[in-house]
Amino acid sequence: MLSSKYNPLFNGNEALMKGVNTIEGSHEEDYLNILPIYIWPTESQVGSVEADMERAEEKGVKTIKEHSMVFGREQVNKYIDDAYLLIGKSRVYRRMWFPALEAFNYIIVEFPDEGLLYEARLWAARTYVQTGNFAGAQEQFDKLYLNKKVPKKLKKDVLASYAEMKIAQKEFQKASELLEEAIAAGVPKSRKVRFRYIQAQLQEQIGNNYEASELYAKVVKMKPPYEFYFAAQMAQVRNFDPYLQDSKPVYATLKKMTKNDKNFDNRDQIYYAMADIAIKEDLIPEAFDYLANSIATSTTNKTQLGLSHLRKGELHFDFREYIMAAGHYDSAYQSLPQEHHRYEEVKKKKESLAELVEYLNTIEVEDSLQAMAKMPEKERDKLIQKRIRQLEKEKAAKERAESVRGGPVGPGQGGFAVGGQRSGKWYFYDDSQRNNGITEFSNRWGTRKLEDNWRRKVKTTVSEFVPGEGEGDGEGAELDSTQNPMHPAYYLSRIPFDADSLEASHNRIIKAHEGAGGVYRDVLNDYIEAVDIYEKLMKRYPGASFEPRTLYTLCLMTQETKQAEKKDNYCGKLQSEYGHTPFARLLDGSLDVDSDAGHDSIAEAFYREAYAAFDANQFKKSKKMCVEGIERFSETDLLPQLELLHALCIGSEGSITTFTQELATLAEKYEGYSVGIEAQSILDYLGGPSDIGGSLSPEIEELFTFNPNEAHQYVLILPKENVDFNRIRNSISDFNMSKYAKDRLKSRNIMMGDDKQLIIISGFKNANTAMAYFEDIKQEGSVNIYLPKTGYEHFVISLSNFKKMYAENAIYEYSMYFQVKFSALN
Repeated sequence: MLSSKYNPLFNGNEALMKGVNTIEGSHEEDYLNILPIYIWPTESQVGSVEADMERAEEKGVKTIKEHSMVFGREQVNKYIDDAYLLIGKSRVYRRMWFPALEAFNYIIVEFPDEGLLYEARLWAARTYVQTGNFAGAQEQFDKLYLNKKVPKKLKKDVLASYAEMKIAQKEFQKASELLEEAIAAGVPKSRKVRFRYIQAQLQEQIGNNYEASELYAKVVKMKPPYEFYFAAQMAQVRNFDPYLQDSKPVYATLKKMTKNDKNFDNRDQIYYAMADIAIKEDLIPEAFDYLANSIATSTTNKTQLGLSHLRKGELHFDFREYIMAAGHYDSAYQSLPQEHHRYEEVKKKKESLAELVEYLNTIEVEDSLQAMAKMPEKERDKLIQKRIRQLEKEKAAKERAESVRGGPVGPGQGGFAVGGQRSGKWYFYDDSQRNNGITEFSNRWGTRKLEDNWRRKVKTTVSEFVPGEGEGDGEGAELDSTQNPMHPAYYLSRIPFDADSLEASHNRIIKAHEGAGGVYRDVLNDYIEAVDIYEKLMKRYPGASFEPRTLYTLCLMTQETKQAEKKDNYCGKLQSEYGHTPFARLLDGSLDVDSDAGHDSIAEAFYREAYAAFDANQFKKSKKMCVEGIERFSETDLLPQLELLHALCIGSEGSITTFTQELATLAEKYEGYSVGIEAQSILDYLGGPSDIGGSLSPEIEELFTFNPNEAHQYVLILPKENVDFNRIRNSISDFNMSKYAKDRLKSRNIMMGDDKQLIIISGFKNANTAMAYFEDIKQEGSVNIYLPKTGYEHFVISLSNFKKMYAENAIYEYSMYFQVKFSALN
């Protein structure tokens, strides 16, 4: 028995610790997000410790094989449970969650009276947390938290791990209390610093800024490593209370910190903190200056760069300076990591603002081009050449800036001027328009170094333009001259010289006004700006065909903004000049919606409301409206859109099979039309072709592996709510007993996320035997009678693919994979 402890087990634990040290040594703290209590490996880190963890598991297996001693069904080698624990831990650090749970559960079941029982429960709980199975973790913590038999040396880890789960569940106050208990249980200074800092972060999340500030102060007083020390100082400033604290000494300390060489790469954070104080004290011009300094001094911290742009964008947005806000939101989107808790919020706002900016740019561009069409030719040519020279100077200046910075100057890094919404300058000279040009460039091409022929992988030289000499014909010319801003043809090709192009230009202006008004009203909820742009549209095109619709919109919005005089004017004009239109009748209540259901304008309003509900995740409401709308507006052009929206609502319910069937129907019904194309594109994205024998998307093909000879299992996925789970589970158990009694099938059920529960039947040697079971149970009435009509999925899946599906929550993707790959086995 001593040889099992001091040889393979010792070497295995040494390999384990070596791998753990590698993971912890490569970890970089993100002080702007809640710090992890324990450092667990990421997917990218597993490869770096694979060899060490495999060696650890091998030593554990060797101990079991060579030193296991069972007499009378009792294991007498007291180190065998240590071997299983070593195996489980090595699997955790390779993110092999389910095999790790097998090892820990084996200890719990087979060694209930041994000393490692509680440690096995702890590691099982930790593993459940990593998989998101909080119910499984809670079951283990219930047996550990108040259990006086838990060894004292293990107690602090139980408390800290319990807190880790509560953080994952966003129960921040409970997590903070558990960390306080862990500190009281006795932890080393390094752990105490980490736990105090996390406690402060949790209080900050809750909104207890004073308590957070006090906890950050405790971290500073503990004289931790400089990174922690600096982060705690910044966090204290972040929780500054302008009503209880004097900002002068805080500013003095921060300014002093900017001159410390230690903080060269931290100056962006310091200026950001100063901006934060200025905002709290309503010193907005100073806040803009501090944020500009934060952006200008950014070196290595892209997350901070993103946050500085975000804060500046938020300020511009609050002041309804949407064009300036758009550039900063775009830069924030490019800089923030995808895992940042504000990433999705920034992405959504950036997309909304980009849509608005596109409309506003269209108006300004078309105005500029129409003005150029009226210029004398010489004056126009002179203006174009001046613009080309300016572009050449800007290109040279940017290249110089990049050589100084040692890399490309991305959108917003050169700074943004603080100013109003519109400049009144010609489009091609307007600074704000150029900034938004950068935004548009980045949306399409990403952050690229400015150089010749950046769009081509294989680059050639663009011929220098000489008027009258081979324009566009040179062999070295790479770009179409009409696509090259350094060429006069780029500008001339866009100028509306004839009546047809002028009419098209006006139509683009009208659509841009209406589009911008819709974004202001429906997305940004800024009725003041919406009213303003609709008024400009009516003033510019009086008596146009769209005027009744615009008057109706203005009538409603001015009522919302309590602009009584304007409301009376617009409503009065609508009634007096356009009383025969459905908009006037809708306003006075005389319109019978059902009898006029064929009118596109009414259908459009109905569709807008249904889509707004869908966009707000009110899927049941949206689906109900779609069902009503499909019946009421079956003769309008909005019918296809309502049908597609109805299909998307079905997709939100979780049934990929029904969803893809609906999409396939629409793709066929409206083939060649926009709705049909959109339905097919969604099918293509999901990897779900309109026919079962089609191909899968590359993403799905890469995610899963088809190995029919591997052991498989049957999986039934049910919603958590509104199903009789116990009855379904029992009916499957009865089915297995009656038809598969000799097949030694095993049944288990687990949670997947917060809203899905799984019943898993395992014991099938390969895909064929599993599919035979699938076909049997699919026809079994005693089971089907209890299944919900929609919202469930079932399929056959290999063990390796199940782990990927579970880890990625890729139910939809695997459903499509199953339909295509397993169709031949049916």
